[in-house]
Amino acid sequence: MMKNVLLINPPESFTNKGTSERLAPPLGLLHLKAMMPNHNVKILDLPIIPNSWTAFLKIFKSENWDAIGITILTYCLESVSQLVNFIRKHGDVYLIGGGAHATVMPDDCLKMGFDAVIIGEGDLVISDVLQEKPRGRIFGKTVPNLDEIPFLDRSGLNNTQYGVFGFLRLHGLSTSILTARGCPFRCSFCSRTIKGSIRRRSVDSVSTELESLQKQGFENIFIADDYFITDKRWMTAFCRALKKRKIKLNFFYQTRVDTFDKKSAQLLRDIGTQYISFGIESIHPDALRFYNKTRKPSRWKALVENALEACNNTGIYSQASLIIGAPMETEEMFWESCDFVSKHGADTINVNPLTYIVGSDIWQSAVEKGSIAKNEYLVSVSTRQLCPIHPERIDEICDEVFQRVINKYPRIMFKTLQNLDMFRFKLLLRGIKEFISWNFLRGNWQKHYNILKDFGYGKKKTRNNKVS
Repeated sequence: MMKNVLLINPPESFTNKGTSERLAPPLGLLHLKAMMPNHNVKILDLPIIPNSWTAFLKIFKSENWDAIGITILTYCLESVSQLVNFIRKHGDVYLIGGGAHATVMPDDCLKMGFDAVIIGEGDLVISDVLQEKPRGRIFGKTVPNLDEIPFLDRSGLNNTQYGVFGFLRLHGLSTSILTARGCPFRCSFCSRTIKGSIRRRSVDSVSTELESLQKQGFENIFIADDYFITDKRWMTAFCRALKKRKIKLNFFYQTRVDTFDKKSAQLLRDIGTQYISFGIESIHPDALRFYNKTRKPSRWKALVENALEACNNTGIYSQASLIIGAPMETEEMFWESCDFVSKHGADTINVNPLTYIVGSDIWQSAVEKGSIAKNEYLVSVSTRQLCPIHPERIDEICDEVFQRVINKYPRIMFKTLQNLDMFRFKLLLRGIKEFISWNFLRGNWQKHYNILKDFGYGKKKTRNNKVS
């Protein structure tokens, strides 16, 4: 018998909307839907909807749902709790939780009101769970061969709402894909329960899906891997396959500086790579050791310089992602990292206050030392004195870096004109139109300035997610 299943991607907050939540669709839920072809499955991506609570109420009342699944992330515990409380009061429906926080803290999620919580990957167990409706902890199964997961059906989503990048919506339809699951690295700030391993889809599988997406009219692809370039041989074969199939899309992703070089930059630019965010974090060996970022911290500065230079030589936009707030980091140390990436050509700089999140090595260590309580699942250095820099000063520093990014726009404009293609030409036209409307028609520059900061630049307070 076909079951009506509602899968919900909750917003970080029902009151304050984050622009970055409108970047790309929720791949986790799309993967689950692909494994339930015999059910009537509706995905409700609340972050892209302006009045998300009203939208939830409408969908909830529109159908007799046999089951509702909710993605549980540590950042979203408040909104998840609101959803669960309402569902429990207004219906007798089988309620399933999954996602990163459910995997790390399943018992707490069960106490919130879920009937069952899936730990780990749910692809191979979701059909049985819906059929049997077990209670309590459900252990997922690792998908050994990612090629066996069917291609994702994005037709049920409002795809026109994705591709919001900062304050600017990219021209054309945008979506995301995964080329791999896992990460071969073991960063101490990462909340993954399984670190140091990765499973990749085959080049043929990924290129075939991209070919299908191109035929469907998509133009911009966000590769949602934790780190895209983990295997240069795979990456080279991937670039060759796209050129052979005449696939021309605009790619955006994040990677590391120690897996990137001039040859990689040229190959990736040739297939349409527009933007890469590098997880640099810092240039100081002590901070890098604390983050367990690299086995050779003394080489990091040279790798950063080479990666940024390769992007500038090929015209790829580069973002340097930095973390502020390591226990030994002074303000002078942070500015040295910031000045270094700026000097060597980073087009934008994104500063993230260090966050101690449940499941990460640094969170566990802080709990053991007593600086963070066991029921504090998300603690930012911008709200707690956990480093030499005062929390309020961290906010000010983030804002100062944002001002530097704004001041670099003329250089970025020159780089755009030097490496003009159809994507960048359309982006320029849209940017000019938006600029005119902000400054002369609506006088709304301050609004968009604030949106940019909400996207990850400038002052950004992180709430402490605490359970009682």
